[in-house]
Amino acid sequence: MGCHFPKQNQNTVFLLYGDSKVSEKQESIILKENEMKNDLKNTALTEKKEFLQNFEKKNKERMARYSNYNNFSTKISLNESKVLMNSILFKLYDSSNILIDEIGITENSIISKYKQTNINYERGSTISFGRDQNCDYIINDNSISPIQFYINYNEVKKKFYIMDNLSGTGTFVKLIKEIIIKQDMIISFCVDFMYFDIKHLKNNLTQINIKFLNKINNSEKQSELSFTNNEYTHFTIGRSNICNYQYKDDSVSKVQCTLIYQKNNWYIYDGLYNDYDKKLSTNGLWLLTKDGIGLKNKMVIKTGDMKIFVMDM
Repeated sequence: MGCHFPKQNQNTVFLLYGDSKVSEKQESIILKENEMKNDLKNTALTEKKEFLQNFEKKNKERMARYSNYNNFSTKISLNESKVLMNSILFKLYDSSNILIDEIGITENSIISKYKQTNINYERGSTISFGRDQNCDYIINDNSISPIQFYINYNEVKKKFYIMDNLSGTGTFVKLIKEIIIKQDMIISFCVDFMYFDIKHLKNNLTQINIKFLNKINNSEKQSELSFTNNEYTHFTIGRSNICNYQYKDDSVSKVQCTLIYQKNNWYIYDGLYNDYDKKLSTNGLWLLTKDGIGLKNKMVIKTGDMKIFVMDM
């Protein structure tokens, strides 16, 4: 049997297209569609090739820019012996916890990863951080003072130190363990801070005076608290009514801190601390670095509305 075609007009011509029968007009449409598909495919391949070429070019540029930064951990030659360069890494975050920059600091240079800068300074000098354009490292944030804080390297102790400039919102280090309370010490918690005044009295008595201040308007928020080691050797401050001193503020933890007198000194602990239970506060305690604090690995610093995480290089 032969093929049977349907009846058709005299002017219509049918062509075989694969296994189906199409008119000459339909075939023309199909061919044009295939041409368009091929054009789109070729365009996509071209764009992909250009993208990969641009990506490779930019990647090479980026690697070249960061070469100094990435070589931080290399060993340097000094007096014919190899020693590891003393250095630290700052990870700077804004108030939204977005990473702003990674700043490498050595004994004589600052290397910014995101700003792509390498600044040399005289060894042993003090490095300034702040909003002012003359600072060694500029932080463009309204919560930062013209000069917010300083970093310097102690040649004797082989350690970097941070010190607040006492010109604005302050630079605080988060306490990770108990510390001895010293004269004129300032500790931040939540939205307020405590100012400590220590008086050594007769008969081995030590009086501790605490003034609670508001960080926003720098005014006294509550009356001054005062007691001696004869009255208390274990003293708690917090929102709960079980505390020795109840601090009525919803942002404060149930037990914000514990003061303990031992070895002829008053110590301050974050949160609840006793022989039966230990629990850190929600927002922690932060020490103002007005006298200089040695920087350590994994230390957290709060300055203005920003935070800095310290890491060893």
